[in-house]
Amino acid sequence: MSCWPLLRLAMPGRVVCRLCRALMWALLAGSLIVGCGGSGSSHNPGRRQPASINRLIARVMNPVDPPATPRARVWQFRDVNFHAVIADAGSPLGFVMFATTRRDVTVTRDSAAIIRALVTEPARFASQRDERHWKAQGSPPVADGTRSLEVLHVPAGTFGFAPQGLPLTVRSIQTMHASAQQIDHQIATALTETNPLPSQLLRQYGFLLGTAPLSPALRRAMLAAVVALPGLHTCGMSRDQLGRLGEGFCEGGSATSIRLLIDPTTGVALAVEEYLIKPSRLFPGVPVGRLVESDTFVIGAES
Repeated sequence: MSCWPLLRLAMPGRVVCRLCRALMWALLAGSLIVGCGGSGSSHNPGRRQPASINRLIARVMNPVDPPATPRARVWQFRDVNFHAVIADAGSPLGFVMFATTRRDVTVTRDSAAIIRALVTEPARFASQRDERHWKAQGSPPVADGTRSLEVLHVPAGTFGFAPQGLPLTVRSIQTMHASAQQIDHQIATALTETNPLPSQLLRQYGFLLGTAPLSPALRRAMLAAVVALPGLHTCGMSRDQLGRLGEGFCEGGSATSIRLLIDPTTGVALAVEEYLIKPSRLFPGVPVGRLVESDTFVIGAES
């Protein structure tokens, strides 16, 4: 299943609808943000060389607490998704809200899945200005405005662990070669784009390292593929939204920066986070440096 981490797009007087991130960026072609996350490489404070990634790979050669193997009959994980609810981006009365949805995902070996999505923190305004604009539009209903639960059943063979492109299913994961070069080719091909942005690839790798049933050898090879991404740099130790400490690897973009947090003991991705680094028409009034999107992962036990 592709594009399951969703942003919300609102239209005046209507309940906001759900759109895949990439589709929304295309619709908002006039905004400063392009693609899924940042684009290209740019200045980012605290920039350092990615040599520490090689040390990280060495540390996870024999993980202290490795996750379950791809042979698990049922694979479970949680994605705590902090996301934007956006109305009329770029218009004089556009407004921005932020909400949190907890997705509990159970995937079977045939790539069927059950996704239980609970809005744990209903949408709240990014600023008083956004609330005034919402009222000026007649206080329309917004997505994720209340605590609610959705249950989605994904048919066999269609659930994918990456957020974009063709589904990278359980079988796709099981047949991947533990080669950084081959993994990079397969991930880029799944995006169905001629030249995917480094930020897109970093996000793809983050979701796979944080949710997919990877063998230790495949995890090491995938970390090595991350090393090769252009513009990647280390950005220090940081805590995710659940308070867990991880090593940060960042890719700066034109308006946002993607940060991948890795557990230095296991090589498992703790979170993929996106920060605003320049003013953007998509997030009017949102201060630079603000977290605008995050997916925080917790891998469950096999059953």
